[in-house]
Amino acid sequence: MYKDEEGNDSNQYLTDVGRIDILAQDSKTNSFVVIELKKGMESDKVVGQTLRYMGWVKENLALNNEEVKGLIICKGTDAKL
Repeated sequence: MYKDEEGNDSNQYLTDVGRIDILAQDSKTNSFVVIELKKGMESDKVVGQTLRYMGWVKENLALNNEEVKGLIICKGTDAKL
């Protein structure tokens, strides 16, 4: 889980561009992982939202050029995803 400046853990992370469901950080590589939990949302919108969050993390949190990854978790399968 990502810890903010004060060392607090958070499942949801509020940004200027929306609320990230889960923001994690890989303890081995320091890569950030934006995790979006979805049910019933159109795939194009989910991908766009996730990319927007990833861009925000890259610009605002990945200050040492850490990699930013995205993960979408959904209930059903979607061939477009």
